[in-house]
Amino acid sequence: VANFCYGQNYSYLNFLRDQKTHLVLQKNLRENNLDSLKININLYNNKLGFYYYQIKSIIEEDKSLKLKYLDTAFMRGFTPLCLTEKLTSIDSNYVQQSFKKNYLQSKANKSN
Repeated sequence: VANFCYGQNYSYLNFLRDQKTHLVLQKNLRENNLDSLKININLYNNKLGFYYYQIKSIIEEDKSLKLKYLDTAFMRGFTPLCLTEKLTSIDSNYVQQSFKKNYLQSKANKSN
């Protein structure tokens, strides 16, 4: 039986596969194996979660797309405090400002 999560068809079997893929992706990150990371991210089924967008921001070479993926990760629960050494090419001050402007401001507007 498939459950619908935010409009994405995502079954328990998908979840189990993602758990295995997550371990592989973590290993790729530890070994700094970006080529394998680029291949294995395509096996990930939950393309709405912050982890998917965090990995996309790591492997993306275009800086504007990298920041777009990172912003999307923030919107899905990733916080700028969790930036890893894999994202050192990104200016952390810019990321903090973007997070405050886009995410925190939208939350404040929703509560008003």
